[in-house]
Amino acid sequence: MIAEGVETEEQHTFLRLLRCDEGQGYLFAKPAPADTFESILHACPQRKQDRVLASPHSELNIARMAVNK
Repeated sequence: MIAEGVETEEQHTFLRLLRCDEGQGYLFAKPAPADTFESILHACPQRKQDRVLASPHSELNIARMAVNK
């Protein structure tokens, strides 16, 4: 199960309690143009790609936050 539109830590915590470990939304990153997103993906290690979007503190999401500042 993948949650869409996760915007708060409270929502993220609730979803984790429901065993939903994957999600996307403003909590993790703002929308980015395709070329920016591709650059972010290439800058991050290729490990655990299926889990990296689940954590707002993942390497990918930290990189996204830096781009979106």
